[in-house]
Amino acid sequence: MNFDVAIDARAHFVRIAVTGEPALGELLSMIHLLGVESETWDEHRVMVDLRAVRTRFSRPEHFRIGEEAAASLSHMEKIASVVPPSASPA
Repeated sequence: MNFDVAIDARAHFVRIAVTGEPALGELLSMIHLLGVESETWDEHRVMVDLRAVRTRFSRPEHFRIGEEAAASLSHMEKIASVVPPSASPA
């Protein structure tokens, strides 16, 4: 596994920072596990910081990541993601 995940509960949201080079399957699994784990969180707003992810995903892969986030985190009130400008799909 070539990536790390840090979960930091803030005053009004939970920040999830992902760093490294996750493969698509690893990222999808992580999103699914976060969906299960976040069911117990007091906060129902999440901000996913992907600025330190070095993996380049294709357009279909970006779509699949969005599908998994929508399915696994549907119980959340708000979801935001922060990506670097260079993260545009190839």
